[in-house]
Amino acid sequence: MASKADKIEKIIARLQARTAEGQYYEAQQQTRVVAARYVKAANWPAAIDILASVAQSLLKAGQGGSGGDLCLMLVDVYKQAELKPDAASKGRLLTCLRLFGPGEPTRKTFISEMIAWSSKFGEYPAGDAELHHTSSAMASKADKIEKIIARLQARTAEGQYYEAQQQTRVVAARYVKAANWPAAVDILASVAQSLLKAGQGGSGGDLCLMLVDVYKQAALTPDAASNGRLLTCLRLFGPGEPTRKTFISEMIAWSSKFGEYPAGDAELHHVAGSLYAEEHEAYEAERHLMLGTRDSAEVLARMEYAWYKEDDSHTAALYASRAVLPYLLVGNLRAANAAYRLFASQLADAGAGGVQDVSTATADVRIFPGLPLLNFLGLLLLAIQRGTPDAYRTLVNKYAANIAELGAWNEALEMVAEMYFGIVKPRQSNPLMDMMGSLFGGGAAGGGGGAQQRRAPTRRVEAPAPAGLD
Repeated sequence: MASKADKIEKIIARLQARTAEGQYYEAQQQTRVVAARYVKAANWPAAIDILASVAQSLLKAGQGGSGGDLCLMLVDVYKQAELKPDAASKGRLLTCLRLFGPGEPTRKTFISEMIAWSSKFGEYPAGDAELHHTSSAMASKADKIEKIIARLQARTAEGQYYEAQQQTRVVAARYVKAANWPAAVDILASVAQSLLKAGQGGSGGDLCLMLVDVYKQAALTPDAASNGRLLTCLRLFGPGEPTRKTFISEMIAWSSKFGEYPAGDAELHHVAGSLYAEEHEAYEAERHLMLGTRDSAEVLARMEYAWYKEDDSHTAALYASRAVLPYLLVGNLRAANAAYRLFASQLADAGAGGVQDVSTATADVRIFPGLPLLNFLGLLLLAIQRGTPDAYRTLVNKYAANIAELGAWNEALEMVAEMYFGIVKPRQSNPLMDMMGSLFGGGAAGGGGGAQQRRAPTRRVEAPAPAGLD
């Protein structure tokens, strides 16, 4: 039994990961396929657990359409399984119901379907009393908020942008005073998005900043729902809107204070960095992507390669290092390797002269004749996996002349030597933030201009070698 339960938990975790990565449609469709297989096998508990769990994740992420679709499938499974209304079966439905946004069209259909199910399989022809009561109470409160939002959005539709902004601030402030955080958040997010869609970055941005302030007052923690609202707003800003940079700073600062990562939430960093990368704002993109998600390394490597293509061919290592070294300095060896591999692959695919793939008993190494420092970066990553100080010293000595001629990597390599090989060089001071600034060409390399950074470990970072490397 434990084995079967573990299997279901892994399936749910995998599907919820799609939601966390913003792949909402994929999460919905894959959940439908997986649940359908369990329905076909009449494994009702598995189908129900999967549907309820992923539906709730999508609803928390503000994806009422996708989440609502799975909620409706959940009720349909209840009917096929001839499940009777009890605390467990109703509890799942009511948890889903409470996660719907006020204006989500699917919610009304969901309420109708769950009442119809309770009517057919329960003891009351008119439907279960608890489901009726909760639906009615929530509908009454939600209707009031919906009407307020509709009235404020009408101001935007009429072109009364300033009035929409000011009235929203007043209304939201009343709910904040009453500590009715969900209402304040829904109102601010909805009207802010309407203003941003109308191209009113100043007014919409002001409400976005107030939204983050409400998050802070409510001590809201970063999760799929809270992040989702902010990221929806962020994607609606125009590229040149001054308020956007402040908004990014504030949302990173909020996630730093109330989340588990001192440097700020990885998903927020990833989306902000990706937007900057699309707009060719390289320095801003770097500062966020180095603290982002598993997908950030690819975005950063592609951006650095595109940037390199505008420069001379012999500068490849300089651009690759802008991804590799910062990732190493925040202890993210996986991302450093991923960024290097992608950069090197793009360079090879573009026909870099004489590239050689050398296979040894312990690893495969790609050598670029005429690009010694790029080769050094690849071998440095390999040396870190081996983890031996002698390997590092030998490598640095071999490329000492090239490194000295460049002169820009000295501090970074000192930190790498200490973090990964335990080689400490006496120095007066070497704050990680200052060093990052020199790597990035000025300014501390952090999320959103003032977000707290991950500190370099004071002890050696252990990098166990994969099988066969020792």
